[in-house]
Amino acid sequence: MLTTESILLLVFVLALLGYGLLIYRRLVSLRKQSQHAYALVDLHLQHRYGLVAKIVEAARQHLAQEQELPENVLSARTQAQTAARTVAMDPANSGALAFLAGAEHLLQGALAQLFARLQSAPQWQADEQAAQLRQNLASTDEAIRAAQQAFNDVVMRYNARCEAFPDALVAGRFGFETASLLVLTDVQTSAPAPAGSA
Repeated sequence: MLTTESILLLVFVLALLGYGLLIYRRLVSLRKQSQHAYALVDLHLQHRYGLVAKIVEAARQHLAQEQELPENVLSARTQAQTAARTVAMDPANSGALAFLAGAEHLLQGALAQLFARLQSAPQWQADEQAAQLRQNLASTDEAIRAAQQAFNDVVMRYNARCEAFPDALVAGRFGFETASLLVLTDVQTSAPAPAGSA
C-alpha cells in the first residue's frame, strides 16, 4: 500500500518530469525557430546571389576591356553561395556561420570594387536596367538585414534558455548547445547612387 510520503514523492517526481519535458519542448521549439529564421536569411541571400550574377552580366557590357573585376565578383559569389548552403544544413554550426561571414565579406569587397569602377562608366549610370538592378540589390540588402536580426533574436532567446537554470540542466543532459549569432558585417553591397541623383 502507498503511504502519503510515497504518493507525495511520486507526485513530485511526475511534476519534475513534466517540467523537464516542458523545458525540453521549449528548447526544441526555439531551435526549430532558429532554423526557420535562417531559412528566411538564406532565401534573401540566394535572391541576392541571383541579382549579383545579373549585375555582373550588365557590368560586362560597360567594362568590355576589363574582365578581372567581374570574374572576381562571380568567384566571391560562388564561395558565398557555397557557404550559405553549408549553413542551411546546420544553422547552429558556428564554423559554417563564420565561413559565411567571411565569404560575404569577400563578396561585398568585390562588389564594392566593381561598383567603384562602374562609377566612371557614364553608360552604366544611364542604363535603366542597371538602375533597376541597383535598386533591387538595395532592397534585398535591407531584407537580409531584417532577416539576420530576426535570426539573431531567436538565437539569443535560445541561448538564454540554454544558459539559465533550470533549463541549462535539460539543455546539458540532452545535448542542446548554445548557437552562434549570424554576423554579416554591414550587409551593404548596393551600389552608390549615381552622381546627381541625390
